[in-house]
Amino acid sequence: SHREGELSHRLEALARDNMRLPEQGLALVRLQREVELQESLYSQLKAKYQEVQIQESGKLEEVSIVRPAVAPAEPFNIPSKLMIVTTGVLMGLIIGIVLAFLAEVFDTSMGTIEDVEELLKVPVLGVIPQFEGEGRKAARPVRADGARLRAGDLVTHFEPKSQAAESFRALRTNLQFLRLESKGQLFLITSSFVQEGKTLNVVNLALCMAQAGNRVLLVDADLRKPSIHRVFGLPREPGITDCVLGNFHWREVVGTISDVMLGEFEIEEILMTPGMDKLHVVSAGTKPPNPTEILSSARFREFLKEARQHYDFIFVDAPPILPVADATEIAPLMDGVFLVYTVGKIGRGVLKRAKSNLDNVDAKVMGIVLNNVKPEAGPDYLRYHSHYYYGPDTEGAPAGRRHSTGAGWRWPAALAKASGVVALVLVISAYVLTVFWPEISTGLPDWFQPYARLLTSN
Repeated sequence: SHREGELSHRLEALARDNMRLPEQGLALVRLQREVELQESLYSQLKAKYQEVQIQESGKLEEVSIVRPAVAPAEPFNIPSKLMIVTTGVLMGLIIGIVLAFLAEVFDTSMGTIEDVEELLKVPVLGVIPQFEGEGRKAARPVRADGARLRAGDLVTHFEPKSQAAESFRALRTNLQFLRLESKGQLFLITSSFVQEGKTLNVVNLALCMAQAGNRVLLVDADLRKPSIHRVFGLPREPGITDCVLGNFHWREVVGTISDVMLGEFEIEEILMTPGMDKLHVVSAGTKPPNPTEILSSARFREFLKEARQHYDFIFVDAPPILPVADATEIAPLMDGVFLVYTVGKIGRGVLKRAKSNLDNVDAKVMGIVLNNVKPEAGPDYLRYHSHYYYGPDTEGAPAGRRHSTGAGWRWPAALAKASGVVALVLVISAYVLTVFWPEISTGLPDWFQPYARLLTSN
């Protein structure tokens, strides 16, 4: 019937709904658990929020704005330029004095003759002024290849009336007096380091000795960088090396006035130079692979022994002491050693070490020759030169060497150096403070701010 069919459909619908109940029950359980979790999280966050509120309410405000800042309409507290310049002058004065003092402390050069003599415990025998110049270079003979000879180094020949030539003659006089005491005739001329003018000194001293009527032999024992043969326009070979090796007799390697005439010198120049015929020259010779062994050989000693019998003076030009051992090898064979020192070129430590090397081999260091002394080096050297050699004697003053024994030129030079440094620092400091004072004042430390305000107050 119709009623039965309706109930049957309703029963089927209920059956379908009943089948969905377990799934819906599980969904309900999940939703209930999620609600519980959200409620728990909410409770925790609420509790934390309440704690934070409690903590915030318990804090006291440390900083509070009383009144907002207002930008000034015009600059204020402007320092006066006078105070800025005064501050710069004071700062520059202090810094300049300190810098000048440090420069003087670290200056290892020697400024007075007493400095040299006190350091080395030997006398200064000669002071050779600076005489290198364009005029002397231009006066040198010119070879065929266009190069100028070193013959211009013979200042006693090209400029016999110059102060430098007079200095070499004074050195000759001192050496002659020393020879009367020591009876020596064989002398070594060397230096501490390179380019100190030892060759220039030895050739001029040898020529001065020859001009005084002495028989002089000049030996170039600087086998590494020989230059004496170029001074006289002679060939390098044969020379002392060839003699020691046995290739030539020592008389065959001696250059005389005839060889000089055949060299680069004009005959008129030689005839105008008195004593040139008494000066003989031995060049370095063939370049050896072992210069030290050549100079320390028995043949070299034999050569010196035979040469003593024919000459009044024998001058040996040796390499510098510190770079190589050649000079210290032959120094004990000499009757005396002269150490050439270029003023201001090397420090006192280097010079003292060179002297110690000579003392270690029992070399007889007779004295120091100050070379290339510039006129601006100071009055001490000039007084030494003029008074010792040809200066007028003063009544009541002792004869002999008279030069300042108190403050030398170093204090005037140091004062001039300090004045220059101070002036430069003063100008820079005043300019910097005047231009950049606002930036500088803001960067000063807190403890200096009261002093800065005091300095900049009008």
